[in-house]
Amino acid sequence: MSNNNRRLVLRQVLRSGLICGVALMSGVGFLADKGASAEETKRDMKVGINILIDALRSTKNIACIKASDMLEVARESNRDTDLHLRNAGHEVAHALVIVAALHEAPLYGGIDLRSFSMSYNPGLTDDGVIALARVFSHTLTELGFVKCAIGNDGGEALLKFGYEADRLRMICAEGNNFSKAIKTKFALLAQEKQIS
Repeated sequence: MSNNNRRLVLRQVLRSGLICGVALMSGVGFLADKGASAEETKRDMKVGINILIDALRSTKNIACIKASDMLEVARESNRDTDLHLRNAGHEVAHALVIVAALHEAPLYGGIDLRSFSMSYNPGLTDDGVIALARVFSHTLTELGFVKCAIGNDGGEALLKFGYEADRLRMICAEGNNFSKAIKTKFALLAQEKQIS
């Protein structure tokens, strides 16, 4: 990673940390009022998903903008939420924008993602995958990171999430730079949790 990219990543991490910290501070009062009606809960979910929609649009990436439009439709129809950002030239910086939104959204009702994929984005690397794995919702049933230039560190982060996520039924992570040991761990995870 070049020095300019490292500085950009560091700036994004610091920024996302600040965003998350501000969200945490502003969310405390909101959480204290959680004796909410069904209508208020529905409204809160819409607020949570709006955070992700806004973050995706802020990247100015065409795939992210299309995904944000699909999330709006899902929000209005109360459908399960899938976020697929495949083959879109994503790098670590894009992942960090999504990380900040996924971290902040639960303070405002959350987002119940069913499926998440950033497959075929070789600029994602370990750094992007590790950051994402830390904020994934345990509502995920499907996860895709095919050919994302992920190494063993990113593989370990996916494995950790895989063991923690009760609903997870599929991880697609072929075509990455995993060692034989990490591939064996994925096979064990698949056996133990009966996932593909």
